[in-house]
Amino acid sequence: LCQAIHYLHEKNTVHLDIKANNILIDDDDNILLSDFGFSRVLPNKHVEIFVELGTEYYRAPETYSDERVNPFKVDMYAFGMTCWTIVMKTRPSKVDFLDIIRTSLGVPYIYRRMVTFLMQAVPDHRPSAAQVLEI
Repeated sequence: LCQAIHYLHEKNTVHLDIKANNILIDDDDNILLSDFGFSRVLPNKHVEIFVELGTEYYRAPETYSDERVNPFKVDMYAFGMTCWTIVMKTRPSKVDFLDIIRTSLGVPYIYRRMVTFLMQAVPDHRPSAAQVLEI
């Protein structure tokens, strides 16, 4: 999934609706990202846009403001929420990083740490897809 997001971001494209329901698995167990209805192709990676789209639960906190945001960081937040939802088979009632660490004791530390970084409230603290792939 992160490879698909990285590919999109390298093409200056943001999905803006990454969530568990938009992930498909084909007959060869390949993960496919679907539903590009909200996606946008941007002129470069430094453009900030107004984002009022996406599925409520997966939306990054900054998208609820009246300010322009980094759409690549919005995708990465949604990726973190998606990872949490898939592995834990539930959604956290609120984004509490101590809960993530405590609740997911059966989940490898590196995965918990990655999800914690992806779901940072401050967009600039979130890793890019390329950085996640290096983990």
